[in-house]
Amino acid sequence: MRQTAPAPFRIRNSLRDAQRVYDTASVDPKSPYRDTHAWTFTPKSFELLILELNALGYIDWKIHSIEPTPGVEFHVWLDKGSVSEINLNEQRQAILLAMVLETKDAIQQIESVPNIKRHKLRISEGEEFLTQKYENIFSKKLDLSKPRTFSEKIFCKMIALNRKKDPLITRLTDKHLVRGWVKDKIGSQHLVKVLWTGKEPKQIPFDSLPEQYVIKTNHASGQVIVINSANMLDQKIIYQQLNEWMSQNYYWSQRERQYYEIKPRILIEEFIDDGISDGPLNFRFWCFNGETNIVQVDDQLHAINPFYDLDWNLLPLSYRTNMSKKLIEKPENFQSMVEIANKLSADFDFVRVDLYNIKGKILFNEMTFTPVAGEAKFEPQSWDAKLGDIWKFNPKYQINS
Repeated sequence: MRQTAPAPFRIRNSLRDAQRVYDTASVDPKSPYRDTHAWTFTPKSFELLILELNALGYIDWKIHSIEPTPGVEFHVWLDKGSVSEINLNEQRQAILLAMVLETKDAIQQIESVPNIKRHKLRISEGEEFLTQKYENIFSKKLDLSKPRTFSEKIFCKMIALNRKKDPLITRLTDKHLVRGWVKDKIGSQHLVKVLWTGKEPKQIPFDSLPEQYVIKTNHASGQVIVINSANMLDQKIIYQQLNEWMSQNYYWSQRERQYYEIKPRILIEEFIDDGISDGPLNFRFWCFNGETNIVQVDDQLHAINPFYDLDWNLLPLSYRTNMSKKLIEKPENFQSMVEIANKLSADFDFVRVDLYNIKGKILFNEMTFTPVAGEAKFEPQSWDAKLGDIWKFNPKYQINS
Protein backbone atom coordinates (compact mmCIF):
# COMPACT_ATOMS: atom_id res chain seq x y z
CA MET A 1 0.00 0.00 0.00
CA ARG A 2 1.41 3.36 -1.04
CA GLN A 3 1.50 5.94 1.72
CA THR A 4 1.62 9.72 1.22
CA ALA A 5 3.56 11.99 3.55
CA PRO A 6 1.32 14.39 5.52
CA ALA A 7 1.16 18.00 4.38
CA PRO A 8 3.26 20.53 6.35
CA PHE A 9 1.53 21.92 9.46
CA ARG A 10 0.64 25.61 8.86
CA ILE A 11 -1.64 28.22 10.46
CA ARG A 12 -3.70 29.80 7.67
CA ASN A 13 -4.98 32.95 9.47
CA SER A 14 -3.45 35.38 11.91
CA LEU A 15 -4.76 35.97 15.40
CA ARG A 16 -5.94 39.44 14.34
CA ASP A 17 -7.98 37.91 11.50
CA ALA A 18 -9.75 35.69 14.03
CA GLN A 19 -10.42 38.68 16.29
CA ARG A 20 -11.96 40.69 13.41
CA VAL A 21 -14.31 37.83 12.52
CA TYR A 22 -15.35 37.50 16.14
CA ASP A 23 -15.86 41.25 16.64
CA THR A 24 -17.96 41.51 13.46
CA ALA A 25 -20.18 38.62 14.48
CA SER A 26 -20.54 39.69 18.11
CA VAL A 27 -21.71 43.28 17.37
CA ASP A 28 -24.15 42.39 14.55
CA PRO A 29 -27.60 42.01 16.20
CA LYS A 30 -28.71 39.75 13.34
CA SER A 31 -25.76 37.42 13.69
CA PRO A 32 -26.69 33.83 14.60
CA TYR A 33 -23.29 33.40 16.25
CA ARG A 34 -23.36 32.02 19.78
CA ASP A 35 -20.33 30.70 21.60
CA THR A 36 -20.40 28.51 24.71
CA HIS A 37 -17.42 26.68 26.15
CA ALA A 38 -16.61 24.22 28.92
CA TRP A 39 -12.83 24.31 29.20
CA THR A 40 -10.50 21.43 29.93
CA PHE A 41 -6.84 22.34 29.64
CA THR A 42 -3.61 20.56 28.96
CA PRO A 43 -0.41 22.47 29.80
CA LYS A 44 0.20 23.45 26.18
CA SER A 45 -3.42 24.39 25.45
CA PHE A 46 -3.38 26.68 28.50
CA GLU A 47 -0.09 28.19 27.34
CA LEU A 48 -1.62 28.92 23.92
CA LEU A 49 -4.71 30.50 25.47
CA ILE A 50 -2.69 32.87 27.64
CA LEU A 51 -0.42 33.81 24.72
CA GLU A 52 -3.37 34.64 22.44
CA LEU A 53 -5.39 36.54 25.03
CA ASN A 54 -2.32 38.61 25.91
CA ALA A 55 -1.50 39.33 22.26
CA LEU A 56 -5.07 40.51 21.68
CA GLY A 57 -4.91 42.82 24.69
CA TYR A 58 -7.55 41.06 26.78
CA ILE A 59 -5.15 40.28 29.65
CA ASP A 60 -1.74 41.50 30.75
CA TRP A 61 -0.52 38.16 32.10
CA LYS A 62 2.01 35.88 30.47
CA ILE A 63 3.40 32.42 31.27
CA HIS A 64 6.44 32.33 33.52
CA SER A 65 6.57 28.54 33.92
CA ILE A 66 4.39 25.42 33.90
CA GLU A 67 5.06 22.45 36.14
CA PRO A 68 3.23 19.11 35.81
CA THR A 69 2.10 17.20 38.90
CA PRO A 70 1.20 13.52 39.43
CA GLY A 71 -2.32 12.85 38.21
CA VAL A 72 -4.29 15.18 35.96
CA GLU A 73 -3.37 18.64 37.25
CA PHE A 74 -0.53 21.07 36.57
CA HIS A 75 0.79 24.27 38.21
CA VAL A 76 1.18 27.54 36.32
CA TRP A 77 3.20 30.62 37.36
CA LEU A 78 2.19 33.89 35.66
CA ASP A 79 4.01 37.22 35.30
CA LYS A 80 2.68 40.66 34.49
CA GLY A 81 3.66 41.93 31.07
CA SER A 82 2.92 41.76 27.37
CA VAL A 83 4.08 39.22 24.83
CA SER A 84 5.93 40.10 21.68
CA GLU A 85 3.93 39.88 18.46
CA ILE A 86 7.10 39.28 16.50
CA ASN A 87 6.81 35.83 14.92
CA LEU A 88 3.51 35.37 16.76
CA ASN A 89 2.17 32.85 14.25
CA GLU A 90 5.36 30.81 14.54
CA GLN A 91 4.96 30.78 18.33
CA ARG A 92 1.33 29.66 18.03
CA GLN A 93 2.25 27.00 15.50
CA ALA A 94 4.99 25.58 17.72
CA ILE A 95 2.62 25.39 20.70
CA LEU A 96 -0.13 23.79 18.59
CA LEU A 97 2.27 21.12 17.36
CA ALA A 98 3.36 20.48 20.96
CA MET A 99 -0.35 20.14 21.89
CA VAL A 100 -0.78 17.41 19.29
CA LEU A 101 2.19 15.46 20.64
CA GLU A 102 1.02 16.05 24.21
CA THR A 103 -2.44 14.70 23.38
CA LYS A 104 -0.99 11.69 21.54
CA ASP A 105 1.16 10.85 24.56
CA ALA A 106 -1.84 11.15 26.90
CA ILE A 107 -3.92 8.83 24.71
CA GLN A 108 -1.13 6.22 24.65
CA GLN A 109 -0.89 6.33 28.44
CA ILE A 110 -4.65 5.88 28.80
CA GLU A 111 -4.68 2.94 26.39
CA SER A 112 -1.74 1.25 28.11
CA VAL A 113 -3.24 1.37 31.62
CA PRO A 114 -6.26 -0.87 32.32
CA ASN A 115 -9.44 1.03 33.07
CA ILE A 116 -9.71 -0.10 36.69
CA LYS A 117 -13.11 1.45 37.32
CA ARG A 118 -14.59 -0.14 34.22
CA HIS A 119 -13.31 -3.58 35.16
CA LYS A 120 -14.53 -3.23 38.76
CA LEU A 121 -17.98 -2.34 37.50
CA ARG A 122 -17.89 -5.02 34.80
CA ILE A 123 -20.53 -7.30 36.34
CA SER A 124 -23.18 -4.65 36.95
CA GLU A 125 -22.43 -2.84 33.71
CA GLY A 126 -22.49 -6.11 31.76
CA GLU A 127 -25.83 -7.15 33.25
CA GLU A 128 -27.37 -3.78 32.44
CA PHE A 129 -25.97 -3.99 28.90
CA LEU A 130 -27.42 -7.47 28.33
CA THR A 131 -30.89 -6.80 29.74
CA GLN A 132 -31.16 -3.61 27.71
CA LYS A 133 -29.91 -5.38 24.60
CA TYR A 134 -32.57 -8.08 24.95
CA GLU A 135 -35.26 -5.43 25.32
CA ASN A 136 -33.98 -3.57 22.24
CA ILE A 137 -34.03 -6.73 20.10
CA PHE A 138 -37.26 -8.35 21.27
CA SER A 139 -39.24 -5.27 22.39
CA LYS A 140 -40.00 -6.74 25.81
CA LYS A 141 -38.30 -7.11 29.16
CA LEU A 142 -36.24 -10.21 29.83
CA ASP A 143 -37.89 -12.71 32.18
CA LEU A 144 -34.95 -13.52 34.45
CA SER A 145 -36.84 -15.75 36.87
CA LYS A 146 -38.58 -18.10 34.40
CA PRO A 147 -36.90 -18.07 30.99
CA ARG A 148 -38.83 -20.20 28.47
CA THR A 149 -37.72 -19.36 24.95
CA PHE A 150 -34.31 -20.09 23.50
CA SER A 151 -33.49 -16.37 23.39
CA GLU A 152 -34.50 -15.85 27.01
CA LYS A 153 -32.34 -18.77 28.09
CA ILE A 154 -29.31 -17.55 26.08
CA PHE A 155 -29.50 -14.11 27.70
CA CYS A 156 -30.02 -15.55 31.17
CA LYS A 157 -27.02 -17.80 30.60
CA MET A 158 -24.89 -14.82 29.52
CA ILE A 159 -25.95 -12.90 32.64
CA ALA A 160 -25.24 -15.90 34.89
CA LEU A 161 -21.78 -16.34 33.33
CA ASN A 162 -21.20 -12.62 33.73
CA ARG A 163 -21.84 -12.99 37.46
CA LYS A 164 -19.75 -16.14 37.84
CA LYS A 165 -17.31 -17.42 35.24
CA ASP A 166 -17.21 -21.00 34.04
CA PRO A 167 -13.51 -21.92 33.52
CA LEU A 168 -14.35 -24.85 31.23
CA ILE A 169 -16.48 -22.72 28.90
CA THR A 170 -13.68 -20.14 28.77
CA ARG A 171 -11.15 -22.86 27.93
CA LEU A 172 -13.32 -24.28 25.16
CA THR A 173 -13.98 -20.84 23.69
CA ASP A 174 -10.22 -20.28 23.43
CA LYS A 175 -9.38 -21.52 19.92
CA HIS A 176 -5.91 -22.56 21.10
CA LEU A 177 -6.72 -24.32 24.38
CA VAL A 178 -9.79 -26.12 23.03
CA ARG A 179 -7.55 -28.21 20.78
CA GLY A 180 -6.16 -30.21 23.70
CA TRP A 181 -9.65 -30.93 25.00
CA VAL A 182 -10.89 -32.00 21.56
CA LYS A 183 -7.84 -34.24 21.10
CA ASP A 184 -8.66 -36.04 24.36
CA LYS A 185 -12.34 -36.42 23.39
CA ILE A 186 -12.22 -37.50 19.74
CA GLY A 187 -8.55 -37.68 18.70
CA SER A 188 -6.04 -35.39 17.00
CA GLN A 189 -7.05 -36.65 13.54
CA HIS A 190 -10.05 -34.30 13.73
CA LEU A 191 -7.97 -31.15 14.28
CA VAL A 192 -6.93 -28.73 11.55
CA LYS A 193 -3.13 -28.67 11.38
CA VAL A 194 -1.50 -25.65 13.08
CA LEU A 195 1.52 -24.33 11.16
CA TRP A 196 2.55 -21.72 13.74
CA THR A 197 1.31 -20.12 16.94
CA GLY A 198 2.61 -17.19 18.94
CA LYS A 199 1.82 -13.81 20.47
CA GLU A 200 3.89 -11.40 18.33
CA PRO A 201 2.82 -10.73 14.72
CA LYS A 202 6.39 -9.86 13.70
CA GLN A 203 7.55 -13.33 14.72
CA ILE A 204 5.38 -15.00 12.08
CA PRO A 205 7.73 -17.02 9.81
CA PHE A 206 6.22 -15.89 6.51
CA ASP A 207 9.17 -17.23 4.48
CA SER A 208 8.54 -20.79 5.63
CA LEU A 209 4.75 -20.78 5.24
CA PRO A 210 3.02 -22.40 2.25
CA GLU A 211 1.28 -20.34 -0.43
CA GLN A 212 -2.11 -20.84 1.22
CA TYR A 213 -2.91 -20.66 4.93
CA VAL A 214 -5.33 -19.12 7.44
CA ILE A 215 -4.45 -16.64 10.17
CA LYS A 216 -6.79 -16.26 13.13
CA THR A 217 -6.80 -15.16 16.75
CA ASN A 218 -7.84 -17.41 19.61
CA HIS A 219 -9.73 -14.87 21.73
CA ALA A 220 -12.50 -13.53 19.50
CA SER A 221 -15.04 -14.33 16.80
CA GLY A 222 -14.62 -13.52 13.12
CA GLN A 223 -10.96 -12.48 13.32
CA VAL A 224 -9.70 -14.46 10.33
CA ILE A 225 -7.37 -13.68 7.42
CA VAL A 226 -7.30 -16.16 4.54
CA ILE A 227 -4.13 -16.08 2.46
CA ASN A 228 -4.33 -17.66 -0.99
CA SER A 229 -3.74 -16.78 -4.65
CA ALA A 230 -6.81 -14.53 -4.64
CA ASN A 231 -5.84 -12.70 -1.47
CA MET A 232 -2.11 -12.04 -1.12
CA LEU A 233 -1.86 -9.31 1.52
CA ASP A 234 1.21 -7.21 2.26
CA GLN A 235 2.88 -8.21 5.53
CA LYS A 236 2.54 -4.64 6.87
CA ILE A 237 -1.23 -4.85 6.48
CA ILE A 238 -1.27 -8.21 8.27
CA TYR A 239 0.85 -6.80 11.11
CA GLN A 240 -1.44 -3.79 11.43
CA GLN A 241 -4.59 -5.90 11.54
CA LEU A 242 -3.17 -8.44 14.00
CA ASN A 243 -1.81 -5.74 16.31
CA GLU A 244 -5.26 -4.20 16.42
CA TRP A 245 -6.94 -7.51 17.15
CA MET A 246 -4.37 -8.54 19.77
CA SER A 247 -4.96 -5.31 21.71
CA GLN A 248 -8.68 -6.02 22.09
CA ASN A 249 -10.59 -7.78 24.85
CA TYR A 250 -13.46 -9.25 22.86
CA TYR A 251 -15.67 -9.40 25.98
CA TRP A 252 -16.45 -5.72 25.63
CA SER A 253 -17.97 -6.26 22.20
CA GLN A 254 -21.12 -8.07 23.41
CA ARG A 255 -20.37 -8.86 27.10
CA GLU A 256 -19.89 -12.60 26.51
CA ARG A 257 -18.02 -13.57 29.67
CA GLN A 258 -16.27 -16.59 28.15
CA TYR A 259 -13.99 -14.21 26.21
CA TYR A 260 -13.01 -12.02 29.18
CA GLU A 261 -10.05 -14.01 30.54
CA ILE A 262 -8.70 -15.43 27.27
CA LYS A 263 -5.07 -14.41 26.68
CA PRO A 264 -4.73 -13.33 23.03
CA ARG A 265 -2.75 -15.55 20.72
CA ILE A 266 -2.23 -15.93 16.96
CA LEU A 267 -2.86 -19.23 15.18
CA ILE A 268 -1.81 -20.00 11.63
CA GLU A 269 -3.65 -23.02 10.31
CA GLU A 270 -3.41 -25.15 7.22
CA PHE A 271 -5.67 -23.99 4.39
CA ILE A 272 -8.50 -26.48 3.94
CA ASP A 273 -10.62 -26.80 0.81
CA ASP A 274 -13.76 -28.86 0.32
CA GLY A 275 -14.01 -27.96 -3.37
CA ILE A 276 -17.14 -25.85 -2.82
CA SER A 277 -17.33 -22.21 -3.88
CA ASP A 278 -17.07 -19.90 -0.83
CA GLY A 279 -16.22 -22.97 1.28
CA PRO A 280 -15.31 -24.79 3.27
CA LEU A 281 -18.86 -25.29 4.46
CA ASN A 282 -19.36 -24.99 8.19
CA PHE A 283 -21.77 -27.59 9.61
CA ARG A 284 -23.17 -26.23 12.86
CA PHE A 285 -24.72 -28.83 15.15
CA TRP A 286 -27.14 -27.33 17.69
CA CYS A 287 -26.79 -29.71 20.62
CA PHE A 288 -29.09 -29.83 23.66
CA ASN A 289 -28.01 -31.93 26.63
CA GLY A 290 -25.56 -33.90 24.51
CA GLU A 291 -27.94 -34.59 21.61
CA THR A 292 -27.92 -32.91 18.19
CA ASN A 293 -31.36 -31.53 17.36
CA ILE A 294 -30.89 -29.40 14.25
CA VAL A 295 -28.02 -28.66 11.86
CA GLN A 296 -27.28 -25.26 10.35
CA VAL A 297 -25.02 -24.96 7.29
CA ASP A 298 -23.00 -21.82 6.58
CA ASP A 299 -20.33 -20.79 4.09
CA GLN A 300 -17.35 -18.49 4.59
CA LEU A 301 -19.29 -15.47 3.30
CA HIS A 302 -22.31 -16.14 5.56
CA ALA A 303 -24.41 -16.06 2.39
CA ILE A 304 -26.44 -19.19 3.15
CA ASN A 305 -28.38 -20.22 6.23
CA PRO A 306 -30.35 -23.49 5.75
CA PHE A 307 -31.37 -25.56 8.77
CA TYR A 308 -31.92 -29.31 8.53
CA ASP A 309 -33.30 -31.94 10.86
CA LEU A 310 -31.45 -35.21 11.49
CA ASP A 311 -33.12 -36.82 8.46
CA TRP A 312 -31.79 -33.93 6.35
CA ASN A 313 -35.20 -32.42 5.74
CA LEU A 314 -34.99 -28.68 5.13
CA LEU A 315 -36.63 -26.82 8.02
CA PRO A 316 -38.73 -23.66 7.72
CA LEU A 317 -36.29 -21.84 10.00
CA SER A 318 -33.90 -18.94 9.65
CA TYR A 319 -32.54 -15.96 11.55
CA ARG A 320 -30.99 -14.13 8.59
CA THR A 321 -32.77 -12.27 5.82
CA ASN A 322 -32.15 -12.24 2.07
CA MET A 323 -30.18 -15.48 2.12
CA SER A 324 -29.46 -17.67 -0.88
CA LYS A 325 -31.90 -20.60 -1.17
CA LYS A 326 -29.08 -22.94 -2.14
CA LEU A 327 -29.65 -26.50 -0.93
CA ILE A 328 -26.79 -28.49 0.55
CA GLU A 329 -26.28 -32.18 -0.06
CA LYS A 330 -26.25 -34.41 2.99
CA PRO A 331 -22.68 -35.57 3.70
CA GLU A 332 -22.19 -39.30 3.19
CA ASN A 333 -20.68 -39.60 6.67
CA PHE A 334 -23.30 -37.35 8.28
CA GLN A 335 -24.04 -39.86 11.05
CA SER A 336 -20.37 -39.83 12.05
CA MET A 337 -20.52 -36.04 12.27
CA VAL A 338 -23.58 -36.28 14.54
CA GLU A 339 -21.78 -38.78 16.79
CA ILE A 340 -18.76 -36.47 17.10
CA ALA A 341 -20.96 -33.47 17.87
CA ASN A 342 -22.85 -35.43 20.52
CA LYS A 343 -19.63 -36.58 22.13
CA LEU A 344 -18.22 -33.03 22.28
CA SER A 345 -21.47 -31.60 23.65
CA ALA A 346 -22.13 -34.28 26.26
CA ASP A 347 -21.17 -32.11 29.24
CA PHE A 348 -23.36 -29.12 28.38
CA ASP A 349 -27.04 -28.22 28.43
CA PHE A 350 -26.56 -26.34 25.16
CA VAL A 351 -23.64 -25.75 22.81
CA ARG A 352 -23.27 -25.36 19.06
CA VAL A 353 -20.53 -27.65 17.72
CA ASP A 354 -19.08 -26.50 14.39
CA LEU A 355 -17.44 -29.07 12.10
CA TYR A 356 -15.95 -29.15 8.60
CA ASN A 357 -16.27 -32.04 6.18
CA ILE A 358 -13.30 -32.01 3.82
CA LYS A 359 -14.03 -34.66 1.22
CA GLY A 360 -15.08 -37.12 3.88
CA LYS A 361 -12.61 -36.06 6.58
CA ILE A 362 -14.35 -34.55 9.60
CA LEU A 363 -12.47 -31.64 11.18
CA PHE A 364 -13.30 -29.62 14.28
CA ASN A 365 -13.89 -25.88 13.88
CA GLU A 366 -15.14 -24.46 17.18
CA MET A 367 -17.63 -24.66 20.05
CA THR A 368 -20.06 -21.78 20.44
CA PHE A 369 -21.94 -21.36 23.71
CA THR A 370 -23.82 -18.14 22.93
CA PRO A 371 -24.53 -18.08 19.16
CA VAL A 372 -24.49 -14.59 17.63
CA ALA A 373 -24.40 -13.25 21.21
CA GLY A 374 -28.14 -13.88 21.54
CA GLU A 375 -29.08 -11.67 18.59
CA ALA A 376 -30.84 -14.38 16.55
CA LYS A 377 -34.47 -13.49 15.83
CA PHE A 378 -35.92 -16.74 14.56
CA GLU A 379 -38.36 -16.79 11.67
CA PRO A 380 -40.98 -17.95 12.20
CA GLN A 381 -40.97 -16.82 15.84
CA SER A 382 -42.47 -20.12 16.99
CA TRP A 383 -38.99 -21.66 16.72
CA ASP A 384 -37.82 -19.55 19.65
CA ALA A 385 -40.30 -21.37 21.88
CA LYS A 386 -39.67 -24.78 20.23
CA LEU A 387 -35.93 -24.62 20.84
CA GLY A 388 -36.54 -23.23 24.33
CA ASP A 389 -38.70 -26.27 25.15
CA ILE A 390 -35.97 -28.65 23.93
CA TRP A 391 -33.34 -26.92 26.09
CA LYS A 392 -33.37 -28.40 29.61
CA PHE A 393 -31.86 -25.37 31.28
CA ASN A 394 -29.02 -26.03 33.74
CA PRO A 395 -30.10 -24.76 37.19
CA LYS A 396 -26.72 -23.08 37.69
CA TYR A 397 -27.71 -20.53 35.06
CA GLN A 398 -30.96 -19.73 36.85
CA ILE A 399 -30.99 -16.06 37.87
CA ASN A 400 -31.94 -15.24 41.46
CA SER A 401 -32.48 -11.48 41.32
